[in-house]
Amino acid sequence: GVHDPLEAKSMYNKDFPNIWTWERRQYAMQMMALDDSVGKVIDALKCRRMLDDTYILFSSDNGGINGAGYDPTKQGSNYPLRGLKTTYWEGGVRVPAFIK
Repeated sequence: GVHDPLEAKSMYNKDFPNIWTWERRQYAMQMMALDDSVGKVIDALKCRRMLDDTYILFSSDNGGINGAGYDPTKQGSNYPLRGLKTTYWEGGVRVPAFIK
């Protein structure tokens, strides 16, 4: 998944010419790589006729990074929830998830 250190394959760089900040571009590139990987898993399950009998669960481990002690270009947002990573407010503990 997407996490520090921000390292992504350069093949995704062309997909984000409008993102000027290196850290944000690396994050977007990691997300694209994750999306491609999930697509490959789903395609493999389809080919083996296993997709209809498979649960796929996605969840996060915490809220967005709060920028305290971090580079502000990496700061996240959990708006409209209050709080961020390392806090006990909704923005630090309530995370998106879905099951297919």
